[in-house]
This record gives sequence, structure tokens and C-alpha cells, in this order.
Amino acid sequence: MLPLLFLAVFLAPGVMANVVAGKWQALFFYQLYRIEVEAHGLENSRMAPGCVKAGVVCDMKAFMKEVSIVKKVRALDANGVVIKPVKIVDDPDWDKVNWAQIGEGANLETVAIEFDKVGFKGRMNNARIFKD
Repeated sequence: MLPLLFLAVFLAPGVMANVVAGKWQALFFYQLYRIEVEAHGLENSRMAPGCVKAGVVCDMKAFMKEVSIVKKVRALDANGVVIKPVKIVDDPDWDKVNWAQIGEGANLETVAIEFDKVGFKGRMNNARIFKD
């Protein structure tokens, strides 16, 4: 019982920190991607190799769709009860984000609001962010 309590007390804050900091980490990775493309060129970029389509730098929407982990979940109502008939939705659903507001130069509060709106929990696939 004591090891379980130890794990709960010491690991739970790390999980919650990832959920809270995930949106800022995603924004950081996107800006790092843009800087690397400018520095090394699109063909030599080591970040988000699957994001490049037709030789064009990805916008933030394409970047997030590429690097984030999207799970299929049951749709819930405002009280957290499964909607009948059961409908499977994406978590996070990037199509619900107002990408026009997030564009280049958006303030951090706008990014936070939009990412919280879709329930982004900071889940990203490192193999899709970094080549090799």
C-alpha cells in the first residue's frame, strides 16, 4: 500500500504539470520549428518531417495535427455523461480551434483559451516532432 501512496503523491503533480504546460510546450515547439526551417531550410529541417506538404512550411494548425496525439473518445454532455446514441469524437478536436485568432503574433491568452476549448492535454508524439 505504501508504494502505491508514494507513486500517487509524487507522480500525480508531474502529470498535472504536463497537462497545464502542454499548450506552452506545443507553442514553443512550433516556434522552434519555424526558426529551424528559416535557419536550415525546409529540406534540411529535423523537426516535424511529416508536416511538410508540397514544399511549404506548415502553419500551426498543420503542425499541431501532425505532432499531437489524437485519441478517439465518446462524446460527453456538459455534465460529463455519455451522449446517447454514442458518438465517437477526436480528443483534442483541432477543427474546433479558431486558428485565425492564433495566427502569427497572437497573445498567449488567446492561445490558452483556444487550446483549453478543445481540451488539449499536452499529448505529443516525440517521433513526429523530431526526425530520427
